[in-house]
Amino acid sequence: MSKDDFSEKISPWLDVIDEKLGLDGVPVSRRTIEAALMLVAEFVIEVGVGDQRVSSFSKVNEFVSEPWFKAVYSHVEHWYYRRYERRINNRSKQVMCGTVLVVSTAFEIEVPITKSKVETAGQTAWLSFPSGVQADEDVLAWMVDPPDWSTYDEIARVESIDTARQTASLIRRIASRLTCANLTDELTRSLLAGVRVHLHSASSLILREGDEGGFARAQWELQMACESAYKGLLQQQTGAFPRTHDLFTLHDQSDISEASVRRDWLVSLPRWSEAADLRYGIGDHPTMVGICYWYLLVMKIVAGVLDNLKGMDPTTFSVLLKKGPWLSDVPPALD
Repeated sequence: MSKDDFSEKISPWLDVIDEKLGLDGVPVSRRTIEAALMLVAEFVIEVGVGDQRVSSFSKVNEFVSEPWFKAVYSHVEHWYYRRYERRINNRSKQVMCGTVLVVSTAFEIEVPITKSKVETAGQTAWLSFPSGVQADEDVLAWMVDPPDWSTYDEIARVESIDTARQTASLIRRIASRLTCANLTDELTRSLLAGVRVHLHSASSLILREGDEGGFARAQWELQMACESAYKGLLQQQTGAFPRTHDLFTLHDQSDISEASVRRDWLVSLPRWSEAADLRYGIGDHPTMVGICYWYLLVMKIVAGVLDNLKGMDPTTFSVLLKKGPWLSDVPPALD
């Protein structure tokens, strides 16, 4: 039986599973393994292996290494590639997006938030969580649709590389702290989840060239990113946070040293009331240079705040990962 034939037979069940995963907010890039496990748990009654019959699937660790599960996963993977091939391929890497200003034009940058190094080819690899750009990494390779660098003079190229390294390093610093912080408190976790959302939204608004009012609304997203960071830290530190938009109040109530975040950095940002007015078109709208300056400054503030979270230091450890026994060496064929 070909993969297409088998996929056709299990498609009604995978339709139901995929809809549920979508309603649960599971990203498409993570649905294949979730769907395979759910297919076995919810719809498979028995598996025949030679003369033996397997009918208990309650302990995942006992069957994910079995050849029959690898076969099931392979067919589920094929089904998902048929439905979401381009989306799966585009989101296979764990990245956090940001904005880099090159002279006076904004470009998107996709920063890998983890770094891997193969230990044994096809079997194991070390995974680390760097808080900056490493010496062997080309930060310009992470830029989306980059310009022709030969058309700029040397000063512009050097400044652009420096800005890209600053941005990428701050993105990694933020991502690694959010990954490794102690977020057992649900409210803390919810507040800090807003950091990524608001920074991504601000970056997207800056990159939407020609959309009137985009920069003004990006500034509100930057305000909210700062609030999310400060309030998440206060919730973790004290179990409470003040219901205020004022960043100075939030800063003063947080146990943060000047080495982490200098209070005068906040002076360079619009006050929260000004940021709120900008959403409604009131006040002077930011320029491209101005909004990118605020964007980079907010990234520094957020990174400094998050450095104070309790949890593991991501720069002190790495993890040796073994390839999942259910994974094939090549992506599923779509013939």
